[in-house]
Amino acid sequence: MGLRFRQFIGGVAPARRAGVSPGIINLFGEITEVSAAKTIAQIKAARGDLEILLDCAGGGVYEALEIGAAIQKRTGKSTAIVCKAESAAAIPMAVCDSVVMARDGSILVHAVSLHAPGGVTLDNIGEAGDALRTTQRNIADVLAARSKTTPSTFWTHLMGCNGGNGTRLDAESCLRYHLADSVSVWPKRDILRGQR
Repeated sequence: MGLRFRQFIGGVAPARRAGVSPGIINLFGEITEVSAAKTIAQIKAARGDLEILLDCAGGGVYEALEIGAAIQKRTGKSTAIVCKAESAAAIPMAVCDSVVMARDGSILVHAVSLHAPGGVTLDNIGEAGDALRTTQRNIADVLAARSKTTPSTFWTHLMGCNGGNGTRLDAESCLRYHLADSVSVWPKRDILRGQR
């Protein structure tokens, strides 16, 4: 009980007990141009501290990078509360000041794929490969910066595991690799219902 209690106290609860009401942004489903634009507008409109509740199946990497940039430009403290963050959704999570994992939450990191307008042809396959490598390196750098203990090459390796399908990290693994600062006493189901 003591460890779970300390983890919860170290998470989001202290701000609420102190009478501070952080802005809450839900990042659910898939990150698309439309959802990213909406999320960025909410981030810019929020005042003070910010909580980003993630239950996200990934989506567009460039859009996720834009969300991450909007979070980084803010002056208030940002906290990611992670139920599920798959692929691109790990980017906004990783740039937050603190990360709280749901007890049964997870993060999936996998190889980047390309969905180019008009497709990839033999004429532009070299450019497409370069773009994929650069994007994957950028994501690995963001994760390495968050972790501060594991290099980009470690994250690139995890992304490439299982034939590019990547690696799913549970809450304890996220703590071990320093992606998360604490684990909530609440499971995903309760967090999504408003228990935090």
